[in-house]
Amino acid sequence: MESERTLNRSKQRKAFVEYLAQLIDASPRMVYYYIRKYNAYSYPLAYTAALTAIERSKIYFYSYPPVTSTWSYLLLNVHSYRDINRFIDKDLKIAAVILDAAVDYYWRKPCSSTPVDYDNEYWKKFWSAIDYLKSIAKEMWIALEVTVPDYPDDYSKYWKKEHCLWIDSYTNIDRTLDNVFYILSQDKKVQWLLPAQGYENTPESILIPLEVYVSHRLHKKYRIALANLCTSKNVTTIVKTIYIARQFCTECSFHIFGPSVKAVGDAVKLGALKQGDSFDSMAWTYPRTSGLWSARNEYERKMYFEMYLKRVAEALIGKTIDLHNY
Repeated sequence: MESERTLNRSKQRKAFVEYLAQLIDASPRMVYYYIRKYNAYSYPLAYTAALTAIERSKIYFYSYPPVTSTWSYLLLNVHSYRDINRFIDKDLKIAAVILDAAVDYYWRKPCSSTPVDYDNEYWKKFWSAIDYLKSIAKEMWIALEVTVPDYPDDYSKYWKKEHCLWIDSYTNIDRTLDNVFYILSQDKKVQWLLPAQGYENTPESILIPLEVYVSHRLHKKYRIALANLCTSKNVTTIVKTIYIARQFCTECSFHIFGPSVKAVGDAVKLGALKQGDSFDSMAWTYPRTSGLWSARNEYERKMYFEMYLKRVAEALIGKTIDLHNY
């Protein structure tokens, strides 16, 4: 009975691989190569679709997956970094990790309650997380990037006012740039992810930090994160910001913090996202259909994550993918 189920699963996967290969105009052998590369044989078809789309586009999706599952491109933060251990125990290959600075834990609160700056306790956690992940990444051949802590401007709905992190005319962009150059002076032999901050709902403001990074030729050594879009639900604002950044720097490799899948798909169609770029999201825990509930248990979290991977794959290849017939 078990051997029959295994045979049926093998036939199902073979049929899906052939279907997916046709969608992306590739050979089934190439899709199987992607499956082998990530050791994804035992994983749901949504994983095959997403990893294939990532390999074809070379645009990478990072997330923090359900705890009983895993993903090849992990988004960890200074509070969750030790969770890497539960993911490396799974079969699926971990290719890369971004250590997020977790600034939302620090700044997403009423303005009257926000601290003046990052405190010593935060910096201790930050450097400890880096040392811990550097050791594992070296041992496991995992690419590691570390986000420099920044100063957002798009939390006004939590702050109940605008520009909470400005100090008079010393803006959040100014403060972020100073932080970046301070961190770079520490070296630490880290592949930094440099945050390009902006003003809330002002796509053109992304040019201010980009001009600084490019003038110092930092884009030649590091990737740049468009960090002013994390809370935006406006697809037009997200896509416009990415497009402006790409038009300004065609050589830059960008990471986009928290865009919607719809915005990613639109940016891909515009050519604003290209090979070497990436994005992240934790929105997979939310329902895809209005009126339904967010994931409430581990079964639903795994199901929602797979549904989200399907949407990521569709955004990257620009085509609808049918999983129901396989």
